[in-house]
Amino acid sequence: MDIHLLFVIYDTEFTAWEGSMARRWSEPWEHRELIQLAALKIEVCDTGCQILESFSRHIKPIINPTLSQYVIDLTGITQTLIDQKGVSFPAAIYDFNKFC
Repeated sequence: MDIHLLFVIYDTEFTAWEGSMARRWSEPWEHRELIQLAALKIEVCDTGCQILESFSRHIKPIINPTLSQYVIDLTGITQTLIDQKGVSFPAAIYDFNKFC
Protein backbone atom coordinates (compact mmCIF):
# COMPACT_ATOMS: atom_id res chain seq x y z
CA MET A 1 0.00 0.00 0.00
CA ASP A 2 1.38 3.39 -0.99
CA ILE A 3 0.69 5.85 1.83
CA HIS A 4 1.56 9.53 1.49
CA LEU A 5 0.15 12.09 3.92
CA LEU A 6 1.09 15.66 4.62
CA PHE A 7 -0.17 17.42 7.72
CA VAL A 8 0.52 20.29 10.11
CA ILE A 9 0.65 20.03 13.89
CA TYR A 10 0.47 23.34 15.72
CA ASP A 11 0.78 24.59 19.28
CA THR A 12 0.00 27.92 20.88
CA GLU A 13 1.03 29.86 23.96
CA PHE A 14 -1.12 32.64 25.32
CA THR A 15 -1.18 35.18 28.12
CA ALA A 16 -1.83 33.81 31.59
CA TRP A 17 -1.54 34.75 35.24
CA GLU A 18 -1.24 32.74 38.42
CA GLY A 19 -4.60 30.96 38.79
CA SER A 20 -6.06 32.23 35.50
CA MET A 21 -6.57 28.74 34.11
CA ALA A 22 -8.45 27.59 37.22
CA ARG A 23 -10.55 30.76 37.04
CA ARG A 24 -11.11 30.20 33.30
CA TRP A 25 -9.76 33.69 32.66
CA SER A 26 -12.88 35.06 34.37
CA GLU A 27 -11.41 38.23 35.85
CA PRO A 28 -12.41 41.31 33.82
CA TRP A 29 -8.76 42.13 33.05
CA GLU A 30 -7.80 38.57 32.01
CA HIS A 31 -7.82 38.02 28.28
CA ARG A 32 -6.25 35.05 26.54
CA GLU A 33 -4.11 36.53 23.80
CA LEU A 34 -1.75 34.47 21.67
CA ILE A 35 1.90 35.14 22.32
CA GLN A 36 3.31 32.29 20.21
CA LEU A 37 2.11 30.17 17.31
CA ALA A 38 4.39 27.27 16.35
CA ALA A 39 3.94 24.37 13.96
CA LEU A 40 5.58 21.46 12.17
CA LYS A 41 4.79 20.30 8.65
CA ILE A 42 5.12 16.52 8.60
CA GLU A 43 5.15 14.02 5.77
CA VAL A 44 4.12 10.42 6.41
CA CYS A 45 4.79 7.67 3.88
CA ASP A 46 5.30 3.92 3.80
CA THR A 47 8.86 4.21 5.06
CA GLY A 48 8.13 6.51 8.03
CA CYS A 49 7.67 10.17 8.69
CA GLN A 50 9.80 13.26 8.53
CA ILE A 51 9.56 16.91 9.48
CA LEU A 52 9.59 19.00 6.32
CA GLU A 53 9.38 22.49 7.80
CA SER A 54 8.93 24.29 11.09
CA PHE A 55 7.17 27.56 11.86
CA SER A 56 7.22 29.91 14.84
CA ARG A 57 5.95 33.44 15.38
CA HIS A 58 5.83 35.44 18.57
CA ILE A 59 2.81 37.70 18.80
CA LYS A 60 2.46 41.03 20.60
CA PRO A 61 -0.59 41.00 22.88
CA ILE A 62 -2.75 44.13 22.63
CA ILE A 63 -5.07 44.11 25.66
CA ASN A 64 -2.36 43.13 28.18
CA PRO A 65 0.90 44.02 26.40
CA THR A 66 3.07 43.30 29.46
CA LEU A 67 3.61 39.59 30.11
CA SER A 68 3.11 38.29 33.62
CA GLN A 69 6.06 36.76 35.43
CA TYR A 70 3.94 33.61 35.67
CA VAL A 71 3.73 33.16 31.87
CA ILE A 72 7.39 34.13 31.42
CA ASP A 73 8.41 31.39 33.90
CA LEU A 74 5.97 28.90 32.37
CA THR A 75 6.89 29.37 28.70
CA GLY A 76 10.33 30.96 28.66
CA ILE A 77 8.94 33.68 26.39
CA THR A 78 10.32 36.98 27.66
CA GLN A 79 8.98 40.50 27.41
CA THR A 80 12.12 41.48 25.48
CA LEU A 81 11.47 38.73 22.93
CA ILE A 82 7.88 39.88 22.46
CA ASP A 83 8.88 43.54 22.23
CA GLN A 84 11.73 42.97 19.78
CA LYS A 85 10.52 40.07 17.62
CA GLY A 86 6.78 39.95 18.18
CA VAL A 87 4.43 40.61 15.28
CA SER A 88 0.77 41.51 15.15
CA PHE A 89 -1.83 38.75 15.31
CA PRO A 90 -2.98 39.39 11.69
CA ALA A 91 0.63 39.16 10.46
CA ALA A 92 1.20 35.90 12.35
CA ILE A 93 -2.00 34.33 10.99
CA TYR A 94 -1.13 35.46 7.46
CA ASP A 95 2.31 33.83 7.75
CA PHE A 96 0.84 30.68 9.28
CA ASN A 97 -1.68 30.40 6.44
CA LYS A 98 1.16 30.64 3.90
CA PHE A 99 3.13 28.00 5.85
CA CYS A 100 0.17 25.61 5.79
